[in-house]
Amino acid sequence: MKQTCGKALTRLQGISWPKLALALALGGMGGGLAHAIELPLAWMIGAMAATITASMMNSPIFVPTGLRSGMLIILGTFLGSTFTPDMLNQVHLWPASLVSVIVFVIAASGFSYLYYRMVSGMDRITALFSATPGGLTPMTVLGAACGGVEQQIALVQGLRVVLVVFFTPVLVYGILDMSPASQAVLEINPLDPMDSLILIGGALAGLFVARALRIPAPQMTGPMLVSAALHIFGFVENGLPPILLDITLWVLGSAIGSRFAGMPLRSLTPFILHAFANIILLFAVTYLASLLVANLLDLELLAVLLAFAPGGVAEMCLIALSLNVDPSFVALHHLARITLILVSAPLLGKMFAGSPERAP
Repeated sequence: MKQTCGKALTRLQGISWPKLALALALGGMGGGLAHAIELPLAWMIGAMAATITASMMNSPIFVPTGLRSGMLIILGTFLGSTFTPDMLNQVHLWPASLVSVIVFVIAASGFSYLYYRMVSGMDRITALFSATPGGLTPMTVLGAACGGVEQQIALVQGLRVVLVVFFTPVLVYGILDMSPASQAVLEINPLDPMDSLILIGGALAGLFVARALRIPAPQMTGPMLVSAALHIFGFVENGLPPILLDITLWVLGSAIGSRFAGMPLRSLTPFILHAFANIILLFAVTYLASLLVANLLDLELLAVLLAFAPGGVAEMCLIALSLNVDPSFVALHHLARITLILVSAPLLGKMFAGSPERAP
């Protein structure tokens, strides 16, 4: 007990509170502005835009991993509260789409690898871990361990998440001409004390089990699965208050933008341009693949697009929630993608590291 408290105290002492306060203040102003002009996912996109701008101006901002993890627990619980028994009737359609997303991830990663290798001129390992959409932190850590250029991988992976979050609403509202369906969030009734205790206990239990089983994104996935089960089987009827979702969006958006703080962006400008070009091309291919799969399997195009989009699982689930799309469908497909990449990327990295480098 003393050891656990000591670790927690050490972590708190290691936090740069002025940097955190500045990041959240800037994120709050950006989110508030985006909310005022009625942007989709306003609190996340606005906070992200503000903190990215601040990062590029070398502002001292930082959001600790622990705070982001706490927000992911809330997000997972919130997403789980949107699950209903009716969703189980659609599960029989999902195996085919899961196979489709795995095939698509392999093809899309291969396309991105060739682009970064042959057009951008990256070395093989850096190109591999930049091309695989498996999450900023794991891909950066694994890529550096295998001999890749850590800053290039982090930049490309971070830009991928940011650009997909920005462009998905643009595609949805501009090309698909769909209006937001946030009414589902606003209709959630407040929790009573007993429901609150059940959800808190379930979220913590889900987190520990997900970590023990090494499930991807355990902070969000574990609480989401437990919350979903509690709501589907009627143990809990109400969901979290909407204000908690806004706070979660605000902190997560600030955290994403703050990841660019301290990066030598001037020296990495060529890779920024290449990453931007590749991600735009990849997003176009994602839309075409989603259109094909949706027509072949008779699924909703928007749900397939969000399931196939190479963004972060939390961000894509949030977009799904804001559009009243089944978040369980989106989450399951992204977890399949991340699992595939986390298993295969280290093996490919070791294989590349053990063979001589050739000129692109």
